[in-house]
Amino acid sequence: MTSSLSLSTSRARFAGIAVACAGLLFWTCDENPILSTLPAGSWVLEADTISSMVDTTYLRTRNIGGSYTLYAGQIIQLEQTREVGSLLRFGNVDSVKLANLDSARLLIFRRTFEGSPEPPTGVFTLEKIISAGDTTWFENDTVMTLDDFPVTDSVSSSSLITDSVKVFVSSQSMDEIETDYLAFEVDLETLLDWREGTVPNDGFLLRAPAGSDLVNFYSSESTRRPYLVINYRDTTQTGADTTKSSYYLAVQDISVYPTLVNDIPAPDRLLLNRSDGHRVHIDFSIPFDSLESRPVAGGRLVFNVDESATMMQAGTMVLHVGLRSLPFAQGDSAMIDYANFTYQANSDTLVYNLTSLLVDYQKGVRDNYGLDLMVTGSTHDFDRLTLFDPHLEIIYAVPFGAGE
Repeated sequence: MTSSLSLSTSRARFAGIAVACAGLLFWTCDENPILSTLPAGSWVLEADTISSMVDTTYLRTRNIGGSYTLYAGQIIQLEQTREVGSLLRFGNVDSVKLANLDSARLLIFRRTFEGSPEPPTGVFTLEKIISAGDTTWFENDTVMTLDDFPVTDSVSSSSLITDSVKVFVSSQSMDEIETDYLAFEVDLETLLDWREGTVPNDGFLLRAPAGSDLVNFYSSESTRRPYLVINYRDTTQTGADTTKSSYYLAVQDISVYPTLVNDIPAPDRLLLNRSDGHRVHIDFSIPFDSLESRPVAGGRLVFNVDESATMMQAGTMVLHVGLRSLPFAQGDSAMIDYANFTYQANSDTLVYNLTSLLVDYQKGVRDNYGLDLMVTGSTHDFDRLTLFDPHLEIIYAVPFGAGE
């Protein structure tokens, strides 16, 4: 049993070492990391505590329209000004009712976030796509493999309107709501050509006024999804008079902008964004056999942030941690919701405290199949975060007197 004198001496010796080396240890944390939450005088630090890891980034496509937001306008990214647009396309245009149509109007509803700037007062355009490449409706997150927007014509224009108008409030019902929206008159000849199949239905391109900032709209996945209302004469009625009626077509959509090489994660970069496309998978190569003899006192996962390839419109980004139920090599699997942590915009690192998870691994409470990082929606869903050089810092600890 250790005497009170020897224990005090050990504590004093540890305190002296900590004072003498704290600056060195803290600033060279790649060799000997320190967590400020360690109880003073209770643990000693082990050297060489950095463990390597294998990481990858992979995409989960939204199958056209999986994001709740469509975009139109300009963004500045990677020191370039880039135009963003949205594609919209309607199915079921072969209805017999189109033979007797009177008019058609496309409605799309503005979406606002906390701190959203005032929308532009200029004219938005809806352009019919007349030359679509093989990849026009191919989805890879919010990025299309296009060098430019598709060829269009038949321009229809509209400014934002604030008024009461019918919007979808669920998948099957509509209510009249006061909101901002665009209303485009759709050329009837276009619908008839699509109905007859004489012209392929490649949809429309929505563009914002020239030089305007990014403007957000609800997508087909939302409760205020865009729709096409078609007014027609119902000739099924008997007698000389016909009844005017309307029916609605829901839209498929996707937000797009021309691709830059930097939009696709480089081999040494990991990409997270607020659309639900990118995830980052982390597999740890921790020497778990050593954990049995060396308890974990602390641990954290640290990423460096590539600010030149990071685009943040919101002040923070919330990242969700999911634990996999199967090894990554066996394909996708259900994940256990585990934790959330936050990245503060303009920080050069992203840090996640892993202490409790490492302790679970050490005790055998959980199997280590790695974890996935995803972004949860907050005030905006267009932000993207680019990471590199992740490393895991583990502090092993033993009680004073152990091994003496």
